[in-house]
Amino acid sequence: MRKLALIISFTAACGGAQKSGGTTTASNGVPPPPPISGGVPGNDTAPEKVAPKVEVSKDERNDYQGAYQFFEQNDKSHSWDAAACKSAADKFDSVISSHPKLVVAQVMVGTSYARCGMWGDAEKAYLKATQIQGGDPVKEAMALSNLGELYYRQGKVDGARQYWENALKTNGKLVAARVGLASLDIAQMHQINNPKDQKWKDLEQ
Repeated sequence: MRKLALIISFTAACGGAQKSGGTTTASNGVPPPPPISGGVPGNDTAPEKVAPKVEVSKDERNDYQGAYQFFEQNDKSHSWDAAACKSAADKFDSVISSHPKLVVAQVMVGTSYARCGMWGDAEKAYLKATQIQGGDPVKEAMALSNLGELYYRQGKVDGARQYWENALKTNGKLVAARVGLASLDIAQMHQINNPKDQKWKDLEQ
C-alpha cells in the first residue's frame, strides 16, 4: 500500500534540521545506540547496507492505515495540539498492541509526539521502536535517524552524529540521516573557515 510506504521521517515532519538554540558538541543524557535486530550492532564499523524487505500482512496494513488516516488529517488541516498528538500516538499504540512487530507503527507513535514538540515522549517511542525483536531493521534505522534529529534539536551534537551514523550502517540509503550528517560537517567547515586546512578538505570531500 502506498501510504504504508510513505513513512514521514522526523526531519520532514519537523521542518528539517533546525537547532533549538545553545547547540554544543555534548551528548549529555544520550544513551548509546542500541543494536538493530537483523542489522549491524550500534557500535559496529561494518560497511553500510540495506536490510531485506519485511513483508506486512493485510491485517497489519489495514490497522496501520486506520491510524495513519487520523494522522494525515491533522497534517492536512494543521490542527496539531497536545490532545491531537496524544490521540494520534494512542491510535498507533493500539496498532502495536495488536501487531507488536510492526515497527513502523511504533515509529509513528514517536512522530505523533514530535509534531507537538513532546520530545521526551517521542524519544521513548523511538527508542522502543529500535528494540522490537524480529521487526523491520529498515524502520528501526529510521527510528535511529529520528532520534539523531531529536538530539540535534536539543543541542546534543555528538549524540546526533552517533545516531545518524548508526542509522546508515543499517540503511545506507536513509536520506534524512545523510542530510543530518552533512549539516554537521558544514557547521564544522564554517568553524574552521579555512579551505586550505586539511580538516576542512576532509569535511568537504
